[in-house]
Amino acid sequence: MASAISNQPTGTYENMADRQVRALQLRIAGLSYRAIAREMDISVATAHGDVMDALAELAEQQQANAEQLRALELERLDTLALAASRILRVATNTMQLAAIDRLIRISESRRKLLGLDLQSPLIVEQPYVLTEPERIARLIELLDAARARASGQPLIDVTPEPGDVAE
Repeated sequence: MASAISNQPTGTYENMADRQVRALQLRIAGLSYRAIAREMDISVATAHGDVMDALAELAEQQQANAEQLRALELERLDTLALAASRILRVATNTMQLAAIDRLIRISESRRKLLGLDLQSPLIVEQPYVLTEPERIARLIELLDAARARASGQPLIDVTPEPGDVAE
């Protein structure tokens, strides 16, 4: 990406980023790609590309934030597990039972954090079934679901069953 940026005039990269954000805002407001193109004085293909690039960037940022949070939480759980393991070696029977209970709880937290307890995978429906505004809304739902999964909240599957959507 750096080589493509270096060939651009000064400020072009910043202008492109601003343009992508503006295009996404207009799309969220309900404008068609053609209307976005007219509003911003760009081609329809550029309007579409800007919206898709902005959405991809948002998804990437959300994933990076989730990964960072997951790594911090795993580190904290590992520290707690180590402390509980040390107590097991030197503690009385009563303290050992409490440490074992704590280790079990830490293990449960790790499984949830890593998604090992998920009952069913998140299924994304076929993109041709949805209109563009519905696709954007669904992408936002998926990002929210990923954020919820990272925080340990249960997920609700809203994938339409076959036959629920007119084809």
